[in-house]
Amino acid sequence: MMKLAATLTALFAPSLAYRPELSTDENGKRKLKALPKHVLNRGRELQDSMSNSSNIWTGKHCVQYDLVAKVDEIQAGERNTTVGTTWHFPVYLAEDPENAIGLFSDATTEYVGTTPKECIFTGSFVFGVEPNADGYWEDQITVTGTCQGKENTITGGSGAFQCAKGYEYFTEASTDTVLAFTAFYCSGCDSTS
Repeated sequence: MMKLAATLTALFAPSLAYRPELSTDENGKRKLKALPKHVLNRGRELQDSMSNSSNIWTGKHCVQYDLVAKVDEIQAGERNTTVGTTWHFPVYLAEDPENAIGLFSDATTEYVGTTPKECIFTGSFVFGVEPNADGYWEDQITVTGTCQGKENTITGGSGAFQCAKGYEYFTEASTDTVLAFTAFYCSGCDSTS
């Protein structure tokens, strides 16, 4: 019984999270900090486990999107607030990095006095070229996490992503121009949605 409880805890425990970070180099240029090795390793572990047919997602409708964001658009969409930062930038399918499929927005709350700097964030991927006629996005994935963890947790969605549960993770090092990441989600509603 104890072994079963430990296994279930490992499978369903909230994942650690990671939020990429912009920094200013010695020449005053803003750029993405390198993704930590443990974040990339965890992303590769998740990628391997997602392809295993005997995982916790068996019987669910699962989808994986390999996405990219352009560093200059991340920089342009960064704003400092009194409690953290916000981001708002376009996202692209990795195989078509010239045509945005939606936007990512998030907001952080920083914990003052922590070393390394720690924060929590909540964000949203909205998909489509623009909001509908009523001014809102119909298809959305919500993501949350901490800034110094390993991957982010998809905590829900709406529209085509109703009941989504899964992860956003990083498997490739960022470059000076592109941040690559993967969103893997499964429907939590039933096996047909």
